[in-house]
Amino acid sequence: MQCEMCGKESSLVQANVEGAVMSVCSECARFGAVLETPQRIIAAKEKVKRMQEKPEEEEEVILVKKNYASLIKHAREKREIKHEDLGKALAEKVSLLQAIEAGNKEPNFDLAKKLERFFDIHLLETVKLENKHHSNESVGGMTIADIMKKKLKK
Repeated sequence: MQCEMCGKESSLVQANVEGAVMSVCSECARFGAVLETPQRIIAAKEKVKRMQEKPEEEEEVILVKKNYASLIKHAREKREIKHEDLGKALAEKVSLLQAIEAGNKEPNFDLAKKLERFFDIHLLETVKLENKHHSNESVGGMTIADIMKKKLKK
């Protein structure tokens, strides 16, 4: 994969660089805030590839529940655990845990699993998606003609 900043061929991470989300190499990632780890990017691309290969099948997507912040906060307060102690127990930054509990940041899959095990709560849910493709969308995305047809129907 090619870095969108320097053009270097290497493994990439998603980073917010001056307000733009970009796929960058580890060297260019220092110019912004890293959003995703390379494993998640690869997994997402593989999921898209599978969807394109088998559009008639249902896909399962694992999502963090919408009320994750209140679930985590309630479980922590119920056990009377401070943010600092939780951070040490999970080997995570206190500021990250506070942001997640405040609802400002969604936990990634690995952290959500840690929190589920630690508090014995359910943060992740599996959603089944039906792939209803038509025209060129099933092949690799919409074409300009598809967009025009949708606009003309309205």
